[in-house]
Amino acid sequence: MNLLDYNDTGIVISPEALVLEPFNKLWKSNKDKTKSVKEIAYVYFMVSKSNEFNFWQIANEVERSKEVILHVFGSKSKYSPSIYTIDALKFYKEKTVPYSSGLLGDAIIATDKARQYLRDVDWNLKDKSEKFIYDINKVKELILRLPDLDDAIQKLRTRIKQEEQSNGDAKRGKHKIGMYEGGENDI
Repeated sequence: MNLLDYNDTGIVISPEALVLEPFNKLWKSNKDKTKSVKEIAYVYFMVSKSNEFNFWQIANEVERSKEVILHVFGSKSKYSPSIYTIDALKFYKEKTVPYSSGLLGDAIIATDKARQYLRDVDWNLKDKSEKFIYDINKVKELILRLPDLDDAIQKLRTRIKQEEQSNGDAKRGKHKIGMYEGGENDI
C-alpha cells in the first residue's frame, strides 16, 4: 500500500495517510479540500521518483518546486507551500524514500555539476604564468564518462521504480496481495 499514488483520475490519497499527523494537519488546514488535495499532490510530485512526470530530474529543489507548482496549481498561481505542506513533505520523504533514491538524487546533482562545468569552460582563460587553466584531457575524460553517469542514473531509476511498485503490492508486512484480494473490483 502506498500512502500517496497517482493514476489516470489524479492523486490517490490512502485513508491511512490522513491518519498520520503531518498529512492530517495539512488536510485539516484548509476548509477547501480541493486545495488540500493539490497540496498533497505537491508533496507527492516533489518526492516520488516513479511518477510519470519526472519532476525529480530537476536537481535544484527550488526549480523543481516552481515546476510542480506550475503544473499542480496553474501558471497564474502565487502558491507557496505552507508549514503544514513542508512538514508533510519532510515526513513523506523521510518515511518513503529508499536509500537508492538518495543515491539517485546525488547522482543527478553530480551530473548537473559536471554539465555546468562543461558549460563554464573558457578555453581562453590563462593563469599568471600564461598557462591555460582548463586541461583538454580532463575535459575529454569527463565527456567520455557522461554516458556512464547517465546509464547509472537510469539503472537507479529502474531500481527505485521497482522498489516503489513492490511496496505498493505489499498488503501487511511482506505478504503480497493475492489474485482474488483486490477489494472493490472483485467479482
